[in-house]
Amino acid sequence: MLAFVLATLLPGLCCALPSVVINGTSILGRALEYANQEAFRGIPYAETPLGKLRFQPPQPKIWSKLSHTFDATEFGSACLQPFAPPGVQISEDCLTLNIQRPAGTSDASAYPVMVWLHGGGFFAGRSSSPEFNATNLVSYSIARGTPIIYVNLNYRLGPLGFPQGAQADNGRLNLGLKDQLLALRWIHDHIAAFGGDSKKVTLFGESAGAFSTSIHLFNPAIEDLISGVILQSGAPSGGRADSRDAIWQKFVTAAGCKAEGSWTCLQLIDSTTALKAIESVIEWDNPISFAPTLDGPTGLIPDHPSRLYEESRFAKIPVLSGLNLDEGTMFPPEKVASSQEIREYLHKSYPSSGSDPEALDKVLDTLMSLYPDIPALGSPYNTGNETFGLSSQFKRMAALLGDLMFVAPGRLHLKALALANVPVYSYLFTEKPGSAPPHWGVAHSANIAYVYGQPPTPVSASSQQLAPIMMDYWLSFAYERNPNDGHGHNRREWLPYTLESPIILHLNGEDLRMIPGDYRKEKIDYIISQADILGM
Repeated sequence: MLAFVLATLLPGLCCALPSVVINGTSILGRALEYANQEAFRGIPYAETPLGKLRFQPPQPKIWSKLSHTFDATEFGSACLQPFAPPGVQISEDCLTLNIQRPAGTSDASAYPVMVWLHGGGFFAGRSSSPEFNATNLVSYSIARGTPIIYVNLNYRLGPLGFPQGAQADNGRLNLGLKDQLLALRWIHDHIAAFGGDSKKVTLFGESAGAFSTSIHLFNPAIEDLISGVILQSGAPSGGRADSRDAIWQKFVTAAGCKAEGSWTCLQLIDSTTALKAIESVIEWDNPISFAPTLDGPTGLIPDHPSRLYEESRFAKIPVLSGLNLDEGTMFPPEKVASSQEIREYLHKSYPSSGSDPEALDKVLDTLMSLYPDIPALGSPYNTGNETFGLSSQFKRMAALLGDLMFVAPGRLHLKALALANVPVYSYLFTEKPGSAPPHWGVAHSANIAYVYGQPPTPVSASSQQLAPIMMDYWLSFAYERNPNDGHGHNRREWLPYTLESPIILHLNGEDLRMIPGDYRKEKIDYIISQADILGM
């Protein structure tokens, strides 16, 4: 009804709205006059995955079923998830994307496109989050003479997006990743109408968004859809679905279904029942139970990344990739107080991927030796013997998790790219946070705000200086496939990471320089040597 009113009863208002025609449908957007930009929100790229479409690969949205005018002035719902912030609408009708562009952009503009995948541990997150407000980024792209088209999207989460267990055949695995691929196909096919260049698409994301982005590099068809990737705190990884049978059966039972015929039953439950079942199996202290997993020779993750690297089975696309100083501090339970608790957590997280459980025990023995209970060696780093009122085991566990989940997979990825002569630029972000808890240090997700041009408060002089420089690097990569285009601020040249010169950029407003990229070498080399057991 709103679309009808806009299109017919209020022609004066309609004509003031930006519009783009796709397959005969006029998509009406919103003019962001305060920023001289335009936004098109809540555009469906897939059919709603309900009923028989639940637990199935996404089906392209049939635009002929839409009215000749589509209202794209408001964000769509976030995908079904636990712990949604108050006031955030969630629904299974969530497979939508949002587009933001400079005002006056036409189908002849052919600007580079930056597509963001949100994080959230594969169980939470939404494209409409305030932290992903691209207004400053797009404004800065215009000011430096390199305007972009910005896109972000929703994808299925938790059990609905990432079913687990031996019962899940290949077609039902990694549905959230398949959502992302369908959205990228939609962008490839239609972004020109919004003024974007389909041959210059950069896929970027943080945390689960970065893990997703990196996994897509194992899909040969991805080179037709994107031409560059930016990975913020995430590198390829993948576990085995059969190692998560217990958590999947718990979800099935919570949904009121039996093991026999569970898929049919799960397709028939309503969204309220599905959400209650999701809430019963996802816990803050071990949320990443539903995540991308190995799905066979014809799947999106045919084998462990370490093996795919050895076979050079990945897209040779330029990459900008990096990590924050204290990636692991957000993940340990704050009350962790013993070595045994750390071992139990790791057993839960790394069920040896089908290997002999004794092999995992031996690996854990070595890891506990490499990461001793010495606060000065723990994370947050560079904080000496300070324990922030917590057990010293917290800093020990934070250091372990940061290296296991982020640093080791990231370094393994860097080396594989460099060996294949793929252009790759890497960084370590160490900018001190604003008002974050002190025991987090420079934590996971800390650099997102800088890329979006909105450093966290209180904003220090160093942060104020770093934010536009980081936008310069990211925008330059979107245009030139390297971060040194000469536009924007006068900044340090970012040299590539190579096997001969494995150096990375130290991202800090007061100390911007190239540094060695082999920090904690002994520990990281050992973790990489156990890639099979640790699911890398």
